[in-house]
Amino acid sequence: MANLNTKIQFVIHNFPSPFYGYISIIVGLIGDLLSYLLFPEFDLTYMISALGIGPGGIFFNLGLILSGLFALFFYLYLAKVVKINHRDIKLLKIAKISSINSCVFYCLIGIFPAIQENILIGYLHGLSAVICWLSAIVYLSSYGLLFLKSSNFLKFHGYLAFATALSIIVLLLTWTPITEWIMTFAIIIWIAVIASYTLIKKMH
Repeated sequence: MANLNTKIQFVIHNFPSPFYGYISIIVGLIGDLLSYLLFPEFDLTYMISALGIGPGGIFFNLGLILSGLFALFFYLYLAKVVKINHRDIKLLKIAKISSINSCVFYCLIGIFPAIQENILIGYLHGLSAVICWLSAIVYLSSYGLLFLKSSNFLKFHGYLAFATALSIIVLLLTWTPITEWIMTFAIIIWIAVIASYTLIKKMH
């Protein structure tokens, strides 16, 4: 048992953390794809959450939960590798806490599908989504500021963070299927770019 625990700890400490970002994206997309294929009527007139209550809803919701968990590991790693000045410690703490909060509520979106017939579950779904996206705006804006001042990230990464946060703001103001899809792919691009950069630079 002790030997097994040692091996698990070895894998955890030696697994390239940027890959958590990739896994989060892949798991989420697989869940979306499987639920979409089982929902022939689905089109761009539906909000994405409709996949969670369709014939393949289990795949969509499980994809959300697992994607959120892997994203959490990625953001914990990101908070560790961002080099900052002493005066920016509070901002990094805000970025870390809000990213954790966003990932937790992202998982809850999958735990509480958008079931219209059940008012409580439907309410919890909507509340989880709003808190998730508001938290995401906070951590993206925080990381945007940190990246602009950090010595180990490019200014482009800061501007990308602001653009991604803006896509979420547009979604919250419009709440339409097309803006939700734009926001979804903006976050996918954000995670993929940051994960790729940290992997190439071998940040630890």
